[in-house]
Amino acid sequence: GGQQWEYSIFTAASLEQCKSFCKTSCVGVEYRAADLYCEIWWDLVMDSAPREGYQCYKKEEHCLTWRVHGCSALRDEGKCLSSKDGRQTVKSKYTGLEIYGSPCAWCGGGLCHDGSSAMCEPLSLLTQGQGRFFQTLYAGENFLIANCESDNKVGRPERAPPMALAPPVPSADAAA
Repeated sequence: GGQQWEYSIFTAASLEQCKSFCKTSCVGVEYRAADLYCEIWWDLVMDSAPREGYQCYKKEEHCLTWRVHGCSALRDEGKCLSSKDGRQTVKSKYTGLEIYGSPCAWCGGGLCHDGSSAMCEPLSLLTQGQGRFFQTLYAGENFLIANCESDNKVGRPERAPPMALAPPVPSADAAA
């Protein structure tokens, strides 16, 4: 569970039905069969922990290109919106954020925030970094997020097709 705007609650007869509700910009699902409880997550799922009776799944964005130099090195909208951050050495710089694997976000061709000159940043940094790693988010909520789409027009999550869901952890019993 989480704050109200992070997820929507549905009743689902099965895990498969719950997964079927995860379309467009959904990032994952949480399902509890005992009471047919289904959460569709819209915000980043930062972690999950095993909990009896719960099953949690995150979308996998297999089509996105790993960028070993990170999203912030990209200056082109097309490359940004087809990529995810591949830096494995930024943990000390961004303590507490999951930068590695975060989809890139395009800030409309302008600076994303006052902490760097980047026009493309990891989504996790933009949504959780204000006040910690930068003060002002210039992009507001008007940034586009990299995703997988069948028509190859990336960056428009509301038009993205349903994605295959996979467990975020080896155990199928976990709660978001």
